[in-house]
Amino acid sequence: MKSRKVVLLDEVRNFNNASCLIGDEPDIGGPCPVSRYCPEGTSFPLGCPSGTYNNLTGQWNCTECPAGFYCNENTTSYETFPCPTGYYCPNGTRHANEYPCPKGTYRDTMMGQSVSDCLPCTAGSYCGTQGLSAVSGQCSAGKTDDDDDKGCVEDDNYDNYDSNSQHYIALISLKNET
Repeated sequence: MKSRKVVLLDEVRNFNNASCLIGDEPDIGGPCPVSRYCPEGTSFPLGCPSGTYNNLTGQWNCTECPAGFYCNENTTSYETFPCPTGYYCPNGTRHANEYPCPKGTYRDTMMGQSVSDCLPCTAGSYCGTQGLSAVSGQCSAGKTDDDDDKGCVEDDNYDNYDSNSQHYIALISLKNET
């Protein structure tokens, strides 16, 4: 004769929730689900931390998110999280805005992998804040790009006037070319 266990309604709810996470029989265990990992001796699956992902069942660890992508907590696949414009994402990046391109640079395409993927602000324009996907604006006549608060400084070499277009030319300082 089989013995029967009396189960309270709360235990049934907990059992149903747990069975989705750790298999059909929580007393025995089950395969570790995707976006989770189960090191030896684990009594319950652990969520993959930010900067990692797990797209397989039965894993004892999570995989570091590759460069060009970011992985939020409990990520199943990094491929849906490409690094946004204005940012770069080295291996293990935890969120989209973790590594902004520094002031004076910008990045107009997705999936940057290192700070060297951020482009220097183009000559005659300025990049006044970090995390830009385009230049902030053009320098006024007689000014060049530099690292001041406004992004542009007076150019001592400025004295040219473009008679064809009737516009002043913002000359590029030689220091920016070296």
